Amino acid sequence: MSGGHFPSPKHVWAPTGGWWFTPKNYKSNVLLIGSSAALFSLVVFQLCRGIEHNPKEEYPEQVIDRWNKAAASGLK
Repeated sequence: MSGGHFPSPKHVWAPTGGWWFTPKNYKSNVLLIGSSAALFSLVVFQLCRGIEHNPKEEYPEQVIDRWNKAAASGLK
């Protein structure tokens, strides 16, 4: 289904290399940027994990039973 590229004008000059420029070292560039992004994401994840706070508390069974009784009586 894919054909070639459409005919591009020859008189257009672009500082990035043209219409379909693929540098020789694009694989290493992609690897470098991808690994840098993964490392940055890992560092941010570790920092956020260290400062997060879970406000959920552990409650004794007696308190939970009292809440359940109050909820059951409120539903009637």
